[in-house]
Amino acid sequence: MPSPRLPRLLLLALFAVVITQRAWLSDDAYITFRTVDNFINGYGLTWNTAERVQAYTHPLWMLLLSGLYALTREIHLTSLLFSLAVSLAAVTLFALRLPRSQTAALFGLLALTLSKAYVDFATSGLENPLANLLLVLFALQLLRLPTPSFPSAQDAPLTPYPQLTLLSLTASLGLLTRLDLALVFAPGLLYAWWHNRTRRGLYALALGQIPLLAWEAFSLFYYGFPLPNTFYAKLNTGIPQAELTYQGFLYLLNALEFDPLTPLLILTGLAVALYRRNPRELLIAGGVLLYLAYVVRIGGDFMAGRFLAAPLLLSVVLITRLDFDRLPPATNLLLFGLILALGLRTPHATLAFDDPTLRQPPQEHVDPRGISDERLNYAPFTGLLALRRGQQLPSHVWAWQGRRDAGKGRTLIAKFAIGFYGFEAGPGIHVIDQLALADPLLARLPAARDLNWRIGHFIRPLPDGYLKSLQTGQNRLKDPQLAQLYDALRLITRGPLLSRTRLLEIWKINTGHYDQLIDFDRYRYPDMLRLTPSGDTARTPTPPGTPQDAPGNLLLTASGLEIVFPAASRAPVIALTLSSDDAYLLRYFRGPQLIAEQRIPPPEYPEDGLALHTLNVPPAALQTGYDRLRLFPLQGAEPFAFGHLTLTGEP
Repeated sequence: MPSPRLPRLLLLALFAVVITQRAWLSDDAYITFRTVDNFINGYGLTWNTAERVQAYTHPLWMLLLSGLYALTREIHLTSLLFSLAVSLAAVTLFALRLPRSQTAALFGLLALTLSKAYVDFATSGLENPLANLLLVLFALQLLRLPTPSFPSAQDAPLTPYPQLTLLSLTASLGLLTRLDLALVFAPGLLYAWWHNRTRRGLYALALGQIPLLAWEAFSLFYYGFPLPNTFYAKLNTGIPQAELTYQGFLYLLNALEFDPLTPLLILTGLAVALYRRNPRELLIAGGVLLYLAYVVRIGGDFMAGRFLAAPLLLSVVLITRLDFDRLPPATNLLLFGLILALGLRTPHATLAFDDPTLRQPPQEHVDPRGISDERLNYAPFTGLLALRRGQQLPSHVWAWQGRRDAGKGRTLIAKFAIGFYGFEAGPGIHVIDQLALADPLLARLPAARDLNWRIGHFIRPLPDGYLKSLQTGQNRLKDPQLAQLYDALRLITRGPLLSRTRLLEIWKINTGHYDQLIDFDRYRYPDMLRLTPSGDTARTPTPPGTPQDAPGNLLLTASGLEIVFPAASRAPVIALTLSSDDAYLLRYFRGPQLIAEQRIPPPEYPEDGLALHTLNVPPAALQTGYDRLRLFPLQGAEPFAFGHLTLTGEP
């Protein structure tokens, strides 16, 4: 008689084949690999050997890779095989322990195998495999918590203390894998705390958080900051929250277009939790919703599907809590057929074993939203199936450039893509990351304003004197206030660990002492033009239809134009000429304070040359008066043309 587990084992084997066939590594993974290489070779947990900067977001994943790398001294295949093993362990644990029936387990295995988001990031060299394993462990422990009786007894814990500690420990390890998973774990931990409000119960939960607390203490002491440098780089972009949220919705739309099965399964899992109304399953659903809200708020990611893998896994867990064996056979057949049809119709489906893109000339797979299929971008250069006799992986041009420069006398270079290059260049080259993920100074500066910014790619202009500072080892920054901040950062990231002055600087910088030293406008708008008219007219009035490139027009970049008037005005009307096929944003200031703003759309029927716009000044600006205007391009292509601006109707 065949084993009842045989169908599960067969689908597990299929999953293993699929993730092996699609195994690849990303350029971002090599950012961590450079730290791993430095660590094992005695340079400390550093990105550039001269300074202590946490350029990774997953300490536990980094430490596990470091242990393996110390044994193998080879990172590419080591990380691929480790990712495959951990991913298979996560799915095996799920399939054997969480579904309520054999049929439910088969459904869950098929769903995970067909999800591009889940399969593509079962490898990649990033922390997803370990995060998935810990999420499965957490869900398993949470679902086993006793159901409270109301009112619950207050003289004894509802849950045994070791079980509370284990639940908290799993969450702690999850946070060491990726800190934003706190939103997923929070509902379950709060539930456990609420129903075990004895002193010993709280001690048991706190005991499980020791790994996280120990790392935070180490990070604050060693790096000088409690959070990764990547956090500060992404926090200080200067992108308005509304734009980031909008981009977050575009991230979800990308999934609907290129991986529709994943969002469908997430919605189904949430619906199942609401239908069943099991308290612990609702906690998992709550964590999924919190995490999705966070993903939208931060603008999603430039890697399609990466931030949906965890919500997808937990949603599949919720779906498989249904007893599929109680459903009519026709219903089961319909459900299996639906996910199979959706999965197979997905572009570059996971079960499309003959993937022609890996044999075609490389191209960049980025959609108009700035979201890319990273596996298709890099699998031809890093994939397990890209292995060839005599070929070194990664075979990407960035890796070749790093190998070329290693040991050739170069000691300093600025780059936008730092992973492959940085690892292959080795510890002798200081690589400046202009996206700021690995640079402590640039991470605290806003990104230069760019109309066509791409999520995860926020470019910082290099401050005057920064290259010279790194070359000479002396502070040569031209901006005196930024130079003061850089002195503090240099002491924190390069000074003696136990220096009393360094420890004081760590306290000061983390409590905001140096925040006011950053001239936001100087670095956010590096190419901003400035006009100071003597009266109410900025430049000689230009008639509509004047060619955009006519002599006398100002050609603007995304940094825009600032007009500073000699005195505050309450003129109710502004007339100005602008390139006719572009949209603009006009902001009104009184001193340093932003008073109002208004959008200037292009004419309904734009023609060549400049267009005249007559604007009624917003009431808020009329009430307080305004002495400074800032004009920013919102839509269109550089160069943007400005003819003149006149204040009219002065009372």
